[in-house]
Amino acid sequence: MDGKSTGTGRGGAALATAGGENRAALIGYLPGGFPRVPGLIGALRGMIDGGVEIVEIGLP
Repeated sequence: MDGKSTGTGRGGAALATAGGENRAALIGYLPGGFPRVPGLIGALRGMIDGGVEIVEIGLP
């Protein structure tokens, strides 16, 4: 590998875009269902509105 693999899908596209602009991508993380599903959706929207390019949702 060349160390520049970006994966596939939208996440890979976001990483490729950031790399092409010589910067890091902003990646946010939330645990799944936290604090509750409606709250999670609101938090996700807030993260995206705040400029997060990739959201990772972890399952406990």
